[in-house]
Amino acid sequence: MNNSIVSLDLPEYLCTRLFEGGIWTLGDLLNAIENGNQCLNKLNTTDLQYLSNKTKSTRNIKNLRHVLADLEKEMTFIKSGIRQFDELFGGKGIRSKSIVELVGNHNSGKTLLCTCLGVGFVLQENRGLGRTVYYIDTEGDFSFTGARNASLKFPGSVNLENLFYIRVFSVYELISVLYQLESLANNGGIAIVIIDNPGSLLVKHMVGGGSGFDGSNSSRFLQSKLINLVSTLIEQISIEHKIPFIITNEMKANLFDKADVNLEEKSRHVVKKWGNSGYWDRIVTDKLVISGENSCMRSINVELVMSRQFVRRSTEIDVFVDQFDQN
Repeated sequence: MNNSIVSLDLPEYLCTRLFEGGIWTLGDLLNAIENGNQCLNKLNTTDLQYLSNKTKSTRNIKNLRHVLADLEKEMTFIKSGIRQFDELFGGKGIRSKSIVELVGNHNSGKTLLCTCLGVGFVLQENRGLGRTVYYIDTEGDFSFTGARNASLKFPGSVNLENLFYIRVFSVYELISVLYQLESLANNGGIAIVIIDNPGSLLVKHMVGGGSGFDGSNSSRFLQSKLINLVSTLIEQISIEHKIPFIITNEMKANLFDKADVNLEEKSRHVVKKWGNSGYWDRIVTDKLVISGENSCMRSINVELVMSRQFVRRSTEIDVFVDQFDQN
């Protein structure tokens, strides 16, 4: 806003009058228009309208900056307690209203990482607001023994009572749970929701031929409607109640073995195993990819390949080494 009013390409006589009135920069002019100025009072209606039109886009940008600043003040964060993971998001943790997608191949460590994250979020809530972390399991891969083992890596004892586990067996059950979560969210008791591989529910229906999925156009239409409904509910809950979500999805194949493939290329070539990825891409604010495979599963390589706010970066989380935050 410190640019000279000359940048507006005003007529010479108008520039002269503004200079004489002490208006030198765009900032001066915007303040004069908003708050009134003796110099502007001497201008005729045509000149005032001309100045208003010339500064319209600049005023819109200024208003937008105010809106963004207000939104930033309202934004809250939830840390996972896993230092390397939180550093992907600037060290503050996951933002409220964010929907983080974690994508990886089969057996790449998605559930293991989500389990550790769930325990970490519970620890942070035990120290703070005491809200509940919801873990929705679609394939039965979650292990309470694994969660207890993960809790041992965090400093002090972790009370897992605030980790609420839900097992769903069909996409219709998932939709029902999301509707219930929307009602519970009104009480402000939900910290974050983790949904492990919601796409697998549709795969089971399509492969098994259940619930009308027979490969016909009508069944594909039904499939699209269900995916759209699930993604819309998640987005609605996240935005209206400021609740972050982590969802996992499985990739078709390992596309990231080549070291020369940069993060921007990876972001464009993430292909979900079950298709219809556009519905998720519409709502996702941050996309993480687990790259490479580790047969010992001692470490998980995580790359932030897309984000609406943070810079693309990668990290390695060793789930068997103490990298957990003491704060």
